This record gives sequence, C-alpha cells and structure tokens, in this order.
Amino acid sequence: DILVARDSLCKMPDVVEYAEPNHLRLRQSLPNDPLVFSQANMAPTVQYPAAHINADQAWTVQKGKSHIRVAIADNPIYWAHEEFGDGTYAGSKIIGGWSWPNSAHISNILSPNSSHGTACAGIVAALSNNDIGIAGIAGGDVDGAGEPGVSLISLGIVNGGSFTSSAVIAAAIVEGSANTGGFGYAADVQNHSWGGNSLSASQAEYDAIKTCVQNGCVFVAARGNDGNTDWLYPACYRDAYVLNVGASGTDGGLMTIMNGDEIESSWGGDVDLIAPGTIHVVPSTVEETTRFNFANCSTTMQYYDCFRGTSAAAPHAAGVAALMMSEHSTENGAPNNLAPEDVEFLMQRYATDIPPGLYDTQT
Repeated sequence: DILVARDSLCKMPDVVEYAEPNHLRLRQSLPNDPLVFSQANMAPTVQYPAAHINADQAWTVQKGKSHIRVAIADNPIYWAHEEFGDGTYAGSKIIGGWSWPNSAHISNILSPNSSHGTACAGIVAALSNNDIGIAGIAGGDVDGAGEPGVSLISLGIVNGGSFTSSAVIAAAIVEGSANTGGFGYAADVQNHSWGGNSLSASQAEYDAIKTCVQNGCVFVAARGNDGNTDWLYPACYRDAYVLNVGASGTDGGLMTIMNGDEIESSWGGDVDLIAPGTIHVVPSTVEETTRFNFANCSTTMQYYDCFRGTSAAAPHAAGVAALMMSEHSTENGAPNNLAPEDVEFLMQRYATDIPPGLYDTQT
C-alpha cells in the first residue's frame, strides 16, 4: 500500500529526508493570446489583483461551445476582425444578423461606424488560445481542443450616430430570441450595452424582453454610467426578466472616479451584479478606423483598444452566462438546458460579495 510505504519510509530519517506520492497535476495555464497578461478583468495581475472575474479558474471546466449563441444588440460587429475568424464572413463565428438602420444583412456591413458592438463581442467571444490578441470569456480553445467557442449573432440596432428607436429595439430583441418556422436567430444570451432614462420606458421593449425570456434567452443589460440611482432602461425593467449589470473598478468595488477612470457606474434599480468596467483592466476588439482612443489606455496593438463603463461590464456577465450554458446543456450531456432564471440565480448566488467599505453607501 502506497500510504503504508510512505509512512514506513518517513520513519527512516537517517537515510530518507521525506517520502510522498508522486501526485498528478492538471495543467491550468492561461491562453497563449499576447494581450491576456494585460486582461486584469479575467485573472489577477500584480497591479490589479482584485479586478478580475476568476475566468482562469472557470476555463479549467469550460471554455465555450459553438452551439451556444450570443446576440450583441448594438452597432454591427466587425466580423472581419482576426479574433472572430479568418477575415471572411463565411469563416467567422458571426453566424447571422441584421442591421435594421441599414436594412441589410450583417454580412453586407463591411465597416461599422462605431466599434462599440465589436468591443462587446470581443469580451464575450474573442477566439481564445489562438496566439492572437485577447481571450474572450467564452472564446473556446483554438490551439488546444480546436474549439472556437460560442457563436455570435449581430443585432445591429444602430449604425451611424448614437440613437435608435424602441420599435427597432423591440423587433431586434424578439427576432434575436425567436426560433419558430425559420424565423429568428435562436440566441441563448442577448447583450444590451445601451439605455434610456426613466422617462423613456417602453411597453414595446418590455413586451419584447418578456418574449425573449420566455424563449429561454438570458437578457443582459448595462446599468449606466451616470453615477447615481436614476433608473435606466432596459436594465431597470422587471428584475425577473433582466440581468442588470453595473461596473466595477480596479479594486473590484463599484466603479467611481477613485477606482476607475473618468466615469462612474450607476447603482440601485435592481442591480444584480457588477463586473469589470475601467479602461485600466479591459482591453477588447475594435475596427481600426473607429478606435475609442481613450486617454491613459495602455493597449496599443492594431485592432485592439481599451473599453470601459457598464457597456464593458454587461458583456462580462453575458460571457459567463454563455460559459454556464455551454457546460450545462443537453448537447453537452446534461438532462436539460439552463433557463434564464437558473443563470441569474446561480450567478448571484456564487458571485463574490464585496464587503462594505469606502463605497458602502453605493453598494
């Protein structure tokens, strides 16, 4: 017996310094993406040890499966980015989408007028372990298991300018989650990094979100960057329907100008989680001609830039939801798929509880 042998050998101090089993260990290395060591949003760094979401530990269990679909309702995704495939639409992980302002299939949008949607998509699903750029939360294991991670759907609700209408948004939400008679994109998760103030509540949007959740799709929304408790929609629609995400700073607490950069996360209004939202810890993907060019950004690689605010925080939650649904799904051997309420419950139950401190009046 190996344990008896160990104990016997340890009783021979004159000839044996110590004896122990030769334990097997599981390799738990980070992906080989060059910018991964500046992704303090994913794993601890020396400079920002508490700003991360423990993604490196999650990746030892699951890295994202292509049968899970994440819809980005935003500016169209720059599908030719190196982090989404081979530079062609057919060879990208964007498997569908539509730009409502352009009345065009997403494959016909060659260059979006903003990188906002592309940056959200990168946080969720940039190809991981492909020796290029960053690692997405659910970006798969390209050089290892040959897994490209979750698939993306681009719901272009705005392209050119910063505004769109609730009618367009409602249509995108419903079509993004529907899967009936060839209609819809059957998304498992939708990310919405946009919002309007409390005077702009829309019954059409509310009904669309309800339909989205009834279709089994997790609806994630950004809480806003106003640094107050004023309600913002869609984040502050009914809590049972929306995963409402605020931003955290470099210390893991609610983001303010003291632990972030130039903007502050809003709070209250049924915030469910906070996630990384400062330029100091969140690099992501961009279309080169529409870079953000934030001051103090340390990411200088072409096609990459810093991203910030609750716009950056929301896709962190969407990416984690996609990882969870990749792991627990019928296509991965589970007896059932996770429902949106399962995802929200589990994420809230096992998130790190930030203790009261400097920002206790806001958390």
